[in-house]
Amino acid sequence: LQSLTSLSSELETHTQRFESNEGKFEQEHQSVSKTFKETDVRIRNLADALGKQEEAEDLRLKKEQEALAEKRAMEQRIKAISDGLANTNETLGTQLPRLNIKVDETTSRFSKMENELQDQQNKMLQLSGSIDLTKEYWRGLEKGFRETHRSVALSEELLPAPPSRPVSNSGR
Repeated sequence: LQSLTSLSSELETHTQRFESNEGKFEQEHQSVSKTFKETDVRIRNLADALGKQEEAEDLRLKKEQEALAEKRAMEQRIKAISDGLANTNETLGTQLPRLNIKVDETTSRFSKMENELQDQQNKMLQLSGSIDLTKEYWRGLEKGFRETHRSVALSEELLPAPPSRPVSNSGR
């Protein structure tokens, strides 16, 4: 009889411990679920921000390419003007000193513009490489976020369901 009482007491103690641990497990499960949901929202926000930044980068690159095309067209126009001045110089021998001064000025400006154009072309090449590297970085980051999201979602699905509460025998 005494061992039965002892066993009953031990059973009650273990039942209480189990119930208190079950509550802790449920709280921990809710906390982990909340963290997963918050992480999912953050990942989606980051993916949206990444898409917007890529669009802005594409627009900026397009504008810079248009500016470079305009500069190239201007270079061609300047070259045509310079060529025309050289032809005029040959035909206008009486105005040669005055025309030589204008040609020298134009050539100087043309050289400056060629140098500026070359600088712009170099900058565009550097920028293009930087943009490609940035796009590759963001794509990798986006892929990492997606994989993390998938693994988090998969982990959440693999968590065991909370155990059901056992029926207490205290009434018997």
